[in-house]
Amino acid sequence: MAKTKYQPDFPERAKKLAQEGIIDRDIAKALGISEDTFYEFQKRHLEFSEAVKEGKRRPNQEVEAALFKIAVGYTAQERHVELDAQQKPKKITVIDKVFAPVPVAQIFWLKNRMREKWHDVRQIVAQVSSGVPQLPADTTDEDIEIISANLKRLMPQLFNGRQHAGKN
Repeated sequence: MAKTKYQPDFPERAKKLAQEGIIDRDIAKALGISEDTFYEFQKRHLEFSEAVKEGKRRPNQEVEAALFKIAVGYTAQERHVELDAQQKPKKITVIDKVFAPVPVAQIFWLKNRMREKWHDVRQIVAQVSSGVPQLPADTTDEDIEIISANLKRLMPQLFNGRQHAGKN
């Protein structure tokens, strides 16, 4: 297969595909280039990179807004149409339908938007001098239990089978 060169219409084509929510790999395929070439073209051609970013902006904003909406819950109006014998509208009733917040959406939002506070893994940095660990002041008893359990489990690996201080 002959090597495809950058084409002047790539920015507009890529932007339109990105606006439809098409992922990078499939945009590259539609342009007849490899995914690696797609990323290389973004580095070499500012107009191409900007077009891809612009194309992704609206769909990303729409999904973000939808995720937020279901995370906090919302109310939507729903129309109910009652038909007569001739199948013509006889009565239209508008009701407010309440959609409860979705906990999974809340978790996803918090873990991604407030990563420092809500991520699953908490990193605790401790210094050890004279064999005594110095833990941060905000270390909880639960943290200490987890650290202790992990140290007991990892001790043989940390010392590659050698005996460590305090053990004969």
